[in-house]
Amino acid sequence: MLSLRNVSKSYSGPRRKTVLRDISLELAAGEYVAVMGESGIGKSTLLNLIAGLDRPDGGEILLDGRNLAELDDDALTELRRSHLGFVFQAFHVLPYLSVAQNVALPLVLNGLRDGEIAPRVAAMLASVGLGRDRRRINLTTKLGRPAGALQSDIGAGASGAQPAL
Repeated sequence: MLSLRNVSKSYSGPRRKTVLRDISLELAAGEYVAVMGESGIGKSTLLNLIAGLDRPDGGEILLDGRNLAELDDDALTELRRSHLGFVFQAFHVLPYLSVAQNVALPLVLNGLRDGEIAPRVAAMLASVGLGRDRRRINLTTKLGRPAGALQSDIGAGASGAQPAL
């Protein structure tokens, strides 16, 4: 369960910019949500807050009953590694690793035994149509996670979507 209660976030600068104001949301396991809108309205900020990559100015974010504000960096890292998957616009894959090694890395970090990794990697790569597309490789690295949330921050241009004419 993901719960956001009156979450707000602003950025300071020459002019303070409020990106999110009093956002409340409840999502149960298995629910799907699309956050859509113009560039700069706070979609990535919202995803970063949910993942504990950034802290809200106000409100609270709970994931499976755990208040993210009460977790230190190590606990947030563990939470992300075991419960969240990300597909970023920038396709974060390690260029010096092979496709299979990129896909295997989260499995290794989550403590899977050596004998379990290769078959899971092969199955995950087959499920997305093995190729050199970094979006697919990045997505595949998330498929081996335990049940949790998958966050995608892909703009329409990066997803291959065509604008309506």
